[in-house]
Amino acid sequence: MKGNKIYIGAFELKNSAAFAAGFGIKGLQGVDARKAQDAIARYINTHGGMGGRTAVPLYHELDATSTDTYAAIAQAACEDFTRDREVFAVVAGTADSAQCLTDGKVLTINDADAAGDEAFVKRLGPYYYGPGQLNYDRKAAAWGEGLASLGFLSVPVELAVLAGLSVVFLVGANFLLAYMERLAIREGRLTDRTR
Repeated sequence: MKGNKIYIGAFELKNSAAFAAGFGIKGLQGVDARKAQDAIARYINTHGGMGGRTAVPLYHELDATSTDTYAAIAQAACEDFTRDREVFAVVAGTADSAQCLTDGKVLTINDADAAGDEAFVKRLGPYYYGPGQLNYDRKAAAWGEGLASLGFLSVPVELAVLAGLSVVFLVGANFLLAYMERLAIREGRLTDRTR
């Protein structure tokens, strides 16, 4: 934040059509993220801004055809937003860049459907916000309850069934191995050599 402006980090994806063409997909027209996010910023600013400040998006360009690792791309974005151009928050920040952004005291607003377990979210503390998402621990619990409500077996019942099937498998394997041994001894061979 500087004066009456608040800087928000955002991403702009380039070369998505070239990336898709590499997989044989022709005519892909991606969304122009800059236009969309600029429109959101205009709306926010015409309705009072953010806490009375003008929201100013700063874009970090991502190249869809890059051969860099995801970790390297996330690190470069983090350095851009924490060192080169200091921002208050990063929209659509990823779990890979969240620790670096937290260390730089930049808020990560993650719009993914889930990010990390309870320890991950607690470690990042007040610098990580995932609106409308469950962390992995809560999502797993919700899935179990949700499936049970739809008529699927509850988690304890499924575990009991798996334990029972494991016993059946071990007993069956032991029985079949003993049968094969007796058959091999009786016939004097382990394989069928007639083929």
